[in-house]
Amino acid sequence: MTLLRMSEEEFKLLSDLIYNYCGLTFTGSQKILFQKRVKSRVEKLRLSSFKEYYQFLKYDPKKEEELKTLVDILTVNETYFFREPAQFDALLNSVLPELAKSGYKNIKIWSAACSTGAEPYTIAILLKEKQPLDSSFKIDIIGTDISISALEEARKGIYTETAFRTTPPEYKNKYFTKTPDGYYQIKPEIKRMVTFRYLNLLNKTQMSMMKNIHVIFCRNVLIYFDVEAKKKVVESFYQSLVKGGYLFIGQSESLFKVTNLYKLVPTSKVLLYKKES
Repeated sequence: MTLLRMSEEEFKLLSDLIYNYCGLTFTGSQKILFQKRVKSRVEKLRLSSFKEYYQFLKYDPKKEEELKTLVDILTVNETYFFREPAQFDALLNSVLPELAKSGYKNIKIWSAACSTGAEPYTIAILLKEKQPLDSSFKIDIIGTDISISALEEARKGIYTETAFRTTPPEYKNKYFTKTPDGYYQIKPEIKRMVTFRYLNLLNKTQMSMMKNIHVIFCRNVLIYFDVEAKKKVVESFYQSLVKGGYLFIGQSESLFKVTNLYKLVPTSKVLLYKKES
């Protein structure tokens, strides 16, 4: 097995299969990472070749389970709390008050590709801390991801010191408990505010179940997709949003040449994408 090498034909077969499944592409240095991690699965399953693994992913009764496992090890789940804080300010000071003015009383915030949970938990902490709306409003926070292991970590809510590189110390002290082994456990009052579930952004059936969403965060994720996959994802988001709903993408990202469905709304520090009809 140590001499197993992936040919260009095998790389194309397997990378195209992953692309069609979840939209991920692998170019440049990512290609080497792809080859190494696929090889680890071939060896784990005691298969003789990458083509045999491809056949397994296409036709075996356990193909869906294996695809989830493969995507799990191919995706990068690095994340941290209070990333791009200007967008959270826009959520609290512009978006939520605007939604309240529009008459929405039960507001759903969806953190798509939430990884290990830092983003939805950050939103929960800020809602707890800032209380932008009065008690008559109900806000639900949903975190989804394609990585099963990341979702397991999110539900545990235990983090290392590196997850707090941009976290105000007072929030870290107030909403996390330090464990005996040096980790930080999020407090139950925040954990209860977030629901986590598995979701593949390129799966139309799964995406169609996300309905009546008021705010979507999908930040620093679209960079892993080509234009066609981006188009599918953001158009699915559009269908999920209510009239007047908002989409947040990464501050360095853009929907230029991807879609013209959304209205671009400038605030004092960030650009927002809004569904007007």
